Amino acid sequence: MNKLQPMLAVRPRVAPLAFTALACAININAYAQQAPQLEEVVVTAQKRAQSLSDVPLSVSAISGDKMTEAGIMDLSDLSGYVPNFNKAETPLSNYLVIRGISSGINQGFEQSVVTYVDDIAMGRSPLAGAPFMDLSRIEVLRGPQNVLFGKNSIAGALSMVTNKPSDEFEANVLAEYEFEYEAKRVEGVISGPISDKLRGRLALRYLEEDGYMDNLLTGDDDPARDEFAWRGVLAWDMGERADATLKVEQSQYDLDGRPEEILFTYTNPDATSGFFGLTYPQIAETVGGLVGQDVGSDDGRQNFKRGSNLNEHVDTDVDNATLTVNWEFDQFTLTSVTGYVEYDQDLKLNNDLTGIDAYTSKAGEDYDQFSQEIRLTSPGGQTIDWIAGAYYQDWDLKYRSDFRVDGESLWSALGVLGDATGDPSLSALGVLSNLRNERRYKGDSETWAVFAQATWNISDVTRLTLGARYTDEQKTARRRLDVFNTLTNELDIVQAATGSAVFGVDFANLGEATNGAFPIHDLNEKRGEDSFTPTGIFEWDVTEETMLYASVSTGFKAGGFDARGNRAANLEYDDETVLAYEIGAKSRLLDNRLDLNISLFRSEYDDLQVSQFDGTLGFAVGNAAEATSQGVEVDGRWLLTDGLTWTFAAAYLDFEFDSYKDGTCSSITTLLTGQELCDYSGETNVFSPEWSASTSLEYVTSVTSAIDLRANVDVNWVDDQYVEVTLNDDLEQGSYTKVNARVALETASWTLAVVGKNLTDEDINTFSVDTPLSGSLGAPAYSGYMARPRTVAIQAAYRF
Repeated sequence: MNKLQPMLAVRPRVAPLAFTALACAININAYAQQAPQLEEVVVTAQKRAQSLSDVPLSVSAISGDKMTEAGIMDLSDLSGYVPNFNKAETPLSNYLVIRGISSGINQGFEQSVVTYVDDIAMGRSPLAGAPFMDLSRIEVLRGPQNVLFGKNSIAGALSMVTNKPSDEFEANVLAEYEFEYEAKRVEGVISGPISDKLRGRLALRYLEEDGYMDNLLTGDDDPARDEFAWRGVLAWDMGERADATLKVEQSQYDLDGRPEEILFTYTNPDATSGFFGLTYPQIAETVGGLVGQDVGSDDGRQNFKRGSNLNEHVDTDVDNATLTVNWEFDQFTLTSVTGYVEYDQDLKLNNDLTGIDAYTSKAGEDYDQFSQEIRLTSPGGQTIDWIAGAYYQDWDLKYRSDFRVDGESLWSALGVLGDATGDPSLSALGVLSNLRNERRYKGDSETWAVFAQATWNISDVTRLTLGARYTDEQKTARRRLDVFNTLTNELDIVQAATGSAVFGVDFANLGEATNGAFPIHDLNEKRGEDSFTPTGIFEWDVTEETMLYASVSTGFKAGGFDARGNRAANLEYDDETVLAYEIGAKSRLLDNRLDLNISLFRSEYDDLQVSQFDGTLGFAVGNAAEATSQGVEVDGRWLLTDGLTWTFAAAYLDFEFDSYKDGTCSSITTLLTGQELCDYSGETNVFSPEWSASTSLEYVTSVTSAIDLRANVDVNWVDDQYVEVTLNDDLEQGSYTKVNARVALETASWTLAVVGKNLTDEDINTFSVDTPLSGSLGAPAYSGYMARPRTVAIQAAYRF
């Protein structure tokens, strides 16, 4: 069987459906009638301005206007409008997922779906939480993008394009108020000429909102959010054939509390245990009573109620600057893109999610990155159109985390219980009180690459594109874990040995103090690797309205080091690779009133990098042997009548681990069987719904000669999917339909609108994870990150 046969056999019913759609795309133009036409969508997915219908890739483009109208304020909102793209927030990082492929939770990971802002790679997880501000558009490129984008974009790329300074003066301000959770948002822009050759633009954004979960212990509404960002841009016409743009941006986004609650818990099945028949919250309440602690009344069910006695927070500050210079020559344009990015993040989490502290976590990241890209681009329209360049990037990351056990904690309470019952095993746990585990990780990377891509216009209707990228990357890392008694700030050997056994952590100073009787957790490693990633695309204009394409591409994501591991034996993980195939069609039909795009894809991954929570304090990081992601994507726009536009998208995804034999088992499996490693071969992945779809209707009509009515209704549907990495069926998120709507009156100078989001008030669990150490108490519990319930806001904008 050749490589294309399995791709076309995704499911017996899918391939005929796809080819029927292709046939319709070719012939539907026969029904065209004279009518208004759709506006052309221009993208830069291939580093030159092109109509979306001419790009031989699976690309979705969302305009800045659409983001405003739909209330799309971040990547989580965006995911409902783009087939086979998902963003999930977790306690420690953000998942970005395309076609079932993502990077797991680990500060050492770079993203498999890389976000680029004005050509600068933002490949770290905290950067994925940044709010949107004054964007021209977002292009979502599905499938490996390892030639022109390159930096580890093995699953896909998000290309964000910010608005540039305008030739004429313009200014606008937008204010929004949401009633239920008292969210207040203000955005403003001023732009225009400063002199004959210099233009400027300043954008500001501020958001403040209360949370939507009741914290039963603090009385707060979690999570409260505060955001502030500003961006300044200067555009300089250096001459008739040269220009430069300098962008400087700062943003701050802080979260107080978390949208996380215990939503599912098993009962302790051990009849010999003092906790037999109790759930985790009930055990915490029982043990808390021994030391007079109020642990709240979390019932372990999903109800937007949580119990945390800690003032949790996640504070992130990001600074970045980009300088882009273009020089036009007769035979090519030379582009230089220089970028600097830095961020620092501090967080404090109550990991046990109750009022009795098993332990609390404090952590922080400090990151800085410099990059330089040089591109040479041909004018276009020649027999051979080409682009070539070189890329350099270096980054440094410092990660620190401490988990602390207070004097009055779960462990002191268990010690009291052991003393009362005469159980020496419980009494021994009291020594864990006043323990601090200190983790320090430092990593750095230096990457350089050269790339080239050329399109041979074979005839008026056929084109062949060949491209490749060569990348060399060098990384170093150091990880050290130590343990101290907080009363003396020194090592307590008995306490450390107990902590090592209970928490599954190797401590460097314990190993040193015992002359290696315990593992010495002070690791310092380096690694280097290079890759060659070619791609090939063939295009055929079947008619003037329809283009078919077929592509074969490769991808590479560098290996690295595990920043979160607890065992001294594990630090390094290997690179992953992909071989991808895609065929598709791009059509502009019905006299340019209908855009229709269809793609069939198959991606074969080797040594896929994965991360799974171990149920206590750490993550198991490694390389799953093989995985296959394949499916079909359809999207388009149809101008049904003058003023009424239908936008639609749908995706079918078949993801399977071909071989993954050493994954971490779920806590309940380990508890009942003693088995710690499970075989996930033949299973799907998290965030990989089989079907997903979205549809939007926009209607615009005149109310008076000066006032228009604009109404938008968006419906997003997602099939059943796993949101917990051990694929526990009890944590599966069921299918849901989410409805958003906006109704606005607008003139040339002002807009007044009502915006509703999640109007069906769906309860959506976006991510689940073991509640740390609940399995150790014999009653595994799971927490979930819940999406925001229904909201209704008023919105007003004024344009000067």
